[in-house]
Amino acid sequence: KMMEDVDSGKINCIIVKDLSRFGRDYIESGKYIQKVFPAKNIRFIAVNDNYDSITADTAESHLVLPVKNFVNDSYCRDISTKVKSSQQIKRKKGEFIGAFATYGYKKHPEKKNSLIIDERAAQVVKLIFNSKLEGYSNQGIATKLNALRYLSPLSYNQDNGSNFISGFSNGIDSKWNAKNVGRILKNKVYIGILEQGKRVKINYKIDKRIKANESDWIVVEDAHEPIISKDVFERVQDI
Repeated sequence: KMMEDVDSGKINCIIVKDLSRFGRDYIESGKYIQKVFPAKNIRFIAVNDNYDSITADTAESHLVLPVKNFVNDSYCRDISTKVKSSQQIKRKKGEFIGAFATYGYKKHPEKKNSLIIDERAAQVVKLIFNSKLEGYSNQGIATKLNALRYLSPLSYNQDNGSNFISGFSNGIDSKWNAKNVGRILKNKVYIGILEQGKRVKINYKIDKRIKANESDWIVVEDAHEPIISKDVFERVQDI
């Protein structure tokens, strides 16, 4: 938004507390401060770092700028590494670190990293598995659930006041369909097995996540109370 104002000529000076408040990516920060802003005749000031682009070329701050940007970037990388390490430890201990509990469960009111059964949603999960054993197709189960007016996982979480966002959602008024039924039928969380680390960030500078190799998943059995018995789950997988 700021750069839009720069491009439209609304801004001719940018002031930040220090360089780290402008950005922690030393390559991008350096490009803007030393190339983009001068080309657009934008004055840039970092107060605590005593940097002013008007005097930068003649002051020693011109030499210190790349170093400080690199230090800020390194700090960001260090924090990212520590966070990832902490998450790995929690996963291996069988602690749930997701932002939202899987449909059929809810987070323990006192132990946020523990899952407990959400009885209301768990009844729907049981109905889905039982319907599959009765011979229903995934689409048939979805049609049945919609006819019974059961809320889909997305709608259910939103109905409970959760600011839930799903990468699979098609909209706020999403209904049950073959895909979300299929995901439930294949999810081992319902037999007490916690599978985490299925998706990982490319690196600390990019928010995009990619699918991890299954061998790299962190799997913990008996992590929480199951909703479905292992016998029922295996029979459904055979189907």
